[in-house]
Amino acid sequence: MACDDFTDALDEPNFALKVRERLPGDLDSALRIALQLEVWTKDRQSSRSTMGNLVSHSADQPDNRRAPTSTAEFPTERDNDAAPAQGARPNQDHVTQH
Repeated sequence: MACDDFTDALDEPNFALKVRERLPGDLDSALRIALQLEVWTKDRQSSRSTMGNLVSHSADQPDNRRAPTSTAEFPTERDNDAAPAQGARPNQDHVTQH
């Protein structure tokens, strides 16, 4: 009877239902269940709030990592062959010996 009175006195009907679903045997059990559920709920809300702040904060920052907008920004195999790497030696296959 005390458990029912306790759960009826809770402000939120959904919260009271969650406590009742765990079938507390006495008032102490009902109180312990309600306190644990309250901690979990506040922790979840706090972590969501923190994640929301991180997401909105990162949305405010400019993104310097942009994707190329055209294929001209991608180097091609032909581009790599035309410009030898700095300090590279010429290809010896085409050099003839006299």
